[in-house]
Amino acid sequence: MGLLDRFEQTLERLLEGTTGALFRQKIQPAEIGKKLERAMLDNQRPSVGSSIVPNAYTVRLNPKDFAQVETWAGGLARQMESWLFQVASRRQLTVLDKITVEFVEDKRVPQRNPRIEAIITDRAPSPQKRPARRPAPPRYEDAGATSVFNVPSRSSSEIRFRATSGPVSGSVWSIPEGTSTIGRSPDNTIVIDLPDVSRRHARIERSGSHLRIYDLNSTNGTRINGEAIHISDIQEGDQVQVGSQVLEVYGDDAWAGEGYHR
Repeated sequence: MGLLDRFEQTLERLLEGTTGALFRQKIQPAEIGKKLERAMLDNQRPSVGSSIVPNAYTVRLNPKDFAQVETWAGGLARQMESWLFQVASRRQLTVLDKITVEFVEDKRVPQRNPRIEAIITDRAPSPQKRPARRPAPPRYEDAGATSVFNVPSRSSSEIRFRATSGPVSGSVWSIPEGTSTIGRSPDNTIVIDLPDVSRRHARIERSGSHLRIYDLNSTNGTRINGEAIHISDIQEGDQVQVGSQVLEVYGDDAWAGEGYHR
């Protein structure tokens, strides 16, 4: 079963009941999903190691179409956001912020012919306090939820992972600029040869002091401070768990030496 088929089945469960049946007769949610995917792929912008794609989408509907979804447009939007996240993840595309989808009414749009607007935007993060050494796990309500964090500036440009628990505890790996990967396979940038780590477990994108991690559909998942994630920005002090191995993001040179891997 393909990704689009699974997407349609999920929407069918969401649309159960009389209102859903009427909606399916008028305008197909899967067709909106296809148009959103086309808008994402048609508006790619080349970047270092990947392409940046829109993260803010507006679905403009004729008033008659909009009336069918107005009372539960939020749930449908979350489904579309999850769909776009899966498209971006599978194609290894980059988004600058959380993927959002909004349904709006527009008299200029023909009936049963939704129009899609897609833009790339980097929303300013809300002020955040410096987290404690072991912060409470942040909540990631949506599959594509992200927040922007910065690793504080240091005299050295080195940013590292240090294994704080698990079979390779004490080992340290440098996080290079650009794209790197974590996994069991020897062709990864950071090799953790453990049975509960997938061959290609996670991808990390670094631009200066900005770090973002992507779970690559690993068997045992990726967690940040105990919370399972698909995509997340990370900062110094965060605990990144791959399989049973816990890695701490570290911006200090103090751990260079024995056990250090480049």
